[in-house]
Amino acid sequence: MGQLDFMVISSARRSRARRPLAATTAALLATSALSGAAAPAVQGSRAIAGDVGVLLRFAPQSASRWWAVVESNRKPETFVARTSDSGKQWRDVTPPAKLVSSSFFLDGHAAWVEAEAPHSSRTAVVYRTLDGGRTWRRLGSVPTECELDFIDQRHGWCVSIGAATGSETVRLVRTIDGGSTWTLVSRTGLYDRGSTPEALPFRCDKTLTFTSRRIGWAASYCAGGIPYLSTSRDGGARWQAPMAVPLPGGLPTAPAGEGLSVPAVSGSRLAVSVEIGGSPRGATALATSANDGRSWHTRLVPGPIRYWTVDLIDVRHWILSDGTVLLATDDAGHHWRRWKTPVRMKDFGGGTLALNFLSPHLGFAVADINPGPLWWTRDGGTTWSATKITAGPFTLPG
Repeated sequence: MGQLDFMVISSARRSRARRPLAATTAALLATSALSGAAAPAVQGSRAIAGDVGVLLRFAPQSASRWWAVVESNRKPETFVARTSDSGKQWRDVTPPAKLVSSSFFLDGHAAWVEAEAPHSSRTAVVYRTLDGGRTWRRLGSVPTECELDFIDQRHGWCVSIGAATGSETVRLVRTIDGGSTWTLVSRTGLYDRGSTPEALPFRCDKTLTFTSRRIGWAASYCAGGIPYLSTSRDGGARWQAPMAVPLPGGLPTAPAGEGLSVPAVSGSRLAVSVEIGGSPRGATALATSANDGRSWHTRLVPGPIRYWTVDLIDVRHWILSDGTVLLATDDAGHHWRRWKTPVRMKDFGGGTLALNFLSPHLGFAVADINPGPLWWTRDGGTTWSATKITAGPFTLPG
């Protein structure tokens, strides 16, 4: 990897590139199967009476400006909503698209959505707003059901992932004019056949995100073998040879499937979380590198071995939850604070809420599989306040 001193991946930046709901659900089900643990309940496992809203995306940008995407569970309708007063009032800012299949929120004003395409179409239309959703402009078309990712108002990508039993094809398109036109920059073919030069490998599941016009990251979830982290320095056209992140010592059983988060980065320093299958309750570790990933130090989360929800706010500030306990560090894991959560940090199916901190003090806890509560904190997790989302006819949590 080259010198990256100019770049810092913040938690706010990474939160906008989180895996989509379907990918997260699939990864959790696969990890549970590998570890032998019971799979978490998903939305469809709960009896739902009537037309209720399903939260597809919650994208806070500051303490006051938040976006949300909510879909009906009975009708082909999606609603986009925005608040500028910390959820006290929500404004309907839905674009002229009946259904939204992908969305990206750059800040409190700029956003892109991909309209769900008809079944017969291979492309979908992109809409953009630069004024907080007051007006939307129809732009170019992208491959259907790709995931949008922008680093500024002009430079963005849309990645299509094709699953194939623990491995994935990738099709990556890019725009340099805000979404009006899109070009193919990289393709990973089935079993690596027909791939573009120096494309990502076919093996393992993958999550991609970009942090500048040139720098991209790909983290992997592998059913077998050691997970890897790849980087691109030319906007996603060519990807460097994968960096293997070693597993920690002290695991009670042999690993059975491992996965990496996208990294927190500052200069040559990297930090990733590592999910490890195989133990009765799984395991979570944290890995750090001080030399652009040439060598790593990996250690288990302190305490009983289990899965933890991890948010790497930056390379030094991390916060973790198991649904009843919070762990936080301000020095990359050298010292930890532990406290019981003062509110319920689990969804209605018993899964731990996802954490999304924009700074060491400002953070959110949101359900991303089952329905559940929505909390936010302004003191690093010591106290939490409940909030609700109003989008179209729906109010969540119900």
